[in-house]
Amino acid sequence: MTATATATHAGHAAETGLRPDLNGLLMSLPRSTTKYLIFNGYKCFVSELVYKSLFKKDATVNEDSDLDEITTGTALLDGAALVSATGTGIYLIALAPAPLSGTIVRMGIINPEIFSRYQFNPEKPVVIPLVCIQGIPEGPNVEPPSIP
Repeated sequence: MTATATATHAGHAAETGLRPDLNGLLMSLPRSTTKYLIFNGYKCFVSELVYKSLFKKDATVNEDSDLDEITTGTALLDGAALVSATGTGIYLIALAPAPLSGTIVRMGIINPEIFSRYQFNPEKPVVIPLVCIQGIPEGPNVEPPSIP
């Protein structure tokens, strides 16, 4: 079951563009089942399969009627995964966000606070050989919220 909350963004309703202050939030338009992750400032579509494979079962999805004002980024499509290897951190493997769109990359989740903010499921990272992680091009890190 998905919890729902209403996101309020005082002073941002009329703004458009990137929203790094919302990084890590799962969002939807009111009364919609379509989910988006605010990822490095972009609104990124999350398929239902990805939602189930990356996020906590009780993840909060914030409803916001101004969601369409956020710049659309690269969708998190089926196949996106959380991975780690012995002695490494956790990485999100997915299509790269702009400007590297179309390339599969590893994006570091640099601390537990960011992992928690994004509501990733701690049971989901798959342990793979280090050589496999090293063979995936490095993309940007998964960013914490920041002031735009």
